[in-house]
Amino acid sequence: MLAITDAYTPCYTSMPDAAATVYAGAFMSDELRETEAFCRGPAGQKLLQNSHALTEQVAQVGRDGGPKAADDLRVRLTEALQRVTSSERGEGVPDTPTDRSKKARFSLPLP
Repeated sequence: MLAITDAYTPCYTSMPDAAATVYAGAFMSDELRETEAFCRGPAGQKLLQNSHALTEQVAQVGRDGGPKAADDLRVRLTEALQRVTSSERGEGVPDTPTDRSKKARFSLPLP
């Protein structure tokens, strides 16, 4: 019977070569040597030790900020469309948030 580790070995052993191909496509050989030298130093070691946690924290910033940015964009687009619609009908542009909400005739859906 084939052991699970035997089944995964070919895939696992090919991963470093595939990763090397990705890096080789993104960096010149001298840049890779500089990166390796950096990673061997104190700052590089600290970066390597903390990179997973830093990546997760930065991703969370995006997850937290995305909905806020979408809401802000929806409000700005709604106001812009209301100004265009109002000017096409010869109406004055709403001056206050209260006036704007009273004149809202549509809402943009959020993604």
